[in-house]
Amino acid sequence: MADNPIETRIDMLRSFLIYLSKAAWAQKLVTSWSFAWRTASRFIAGTKLEDAMRVVRELNAKGINATLDHLGEHTSTPEEAQQATDDIFATLDAIGADANARANVSIKLTQIGLGLDESL
Repeated sequence: MADNPIETRIDMLRSFLIYLSKAAWAQKLVTSWSFAWRTASRFIAGTKLEDAMRVVRELNAKGINATLDHLGEHTSTPEEAQQATDDIFATLDAIGADANARANVSIKLTQIGLGLDESL
């Protein structure tokens, strides 16, 4: 644990936010409670790839490029890392299938398994 009280608080907040990002109950709350979803949807294009691509097209129509980020950075098993990798490839395929899409994908190496095993 950090000696600096501010760093300690930041570490605690980071741990809590990571916990929330993995908690099924928190995801259900955000997606089912309209106020929470309205707030989150300013930053999250949707819960499905089709939702994200629709938002990409809407942003592109306004002259705005997009970056897609598959949430779930902290994978803890090789299976989770493989699923994240598959999801990223599906996103790249969706962007490639739309000749007019101006978007890229944010890839976090820890999400695809580097933090678990360098051979992944």
